[in-house]
Amino acid sequence: MKKCKKCSIEKPLSSFHKNKRIKDGYHYYCKECITVLDKVRYTKNTDGMTLAAKKYYANNREKVKSRHLKKMYGLDLATHESMRKQQMFSCLICNDHEDNSPRGLFVDHCHTTGKVRGLLCHHCNAMLGLAKDNKETLEKAIKYLDAYTSTETID
Repeated sequence: MKKCKKCSIEKPLSSFHKNKRIKDGYHYYCKECITVLDKVRYTKNTDGMTLAAKKYYANNREKVKSRHLKKMYGLDLATHESMRKQQMFSCLICNDHEDNSPRGLFVDHCHTTGKVRGLLCHHCNAMLGLAKDNKETLEKAIKYLDAYTSTETID
């Protein structure tokens, strides 16, 4: 048990974040109080925090991208770059070049296994995601498109 220095309520240690710098190994304030304090600080300085984040991103684009690829997909920048070259900088489904996509190519992965499948444009990646990677859904969509031409309408 530990007493929060903000709300003065005694709570179990699980209610406090760990902090190696503090003698007992736990933060002075409980998690609830820290959440409230963070919200207050954020609302008071939203513009400043946003500007700082944008500035950091602008100055550290490669570092941010590298961290994201590693965290989300287990890829390093060199592997990602070799995938782009191998695909000739184009989407694996529609062959649209990455220059035609404002945000470049997206890493496509299996949500079940986590295995990276390739790089896709935003539209193709979203299509697979919205179909929940379900082959039957995509096959039905193809049949639907085959059944209706652009001149026909649904009654």
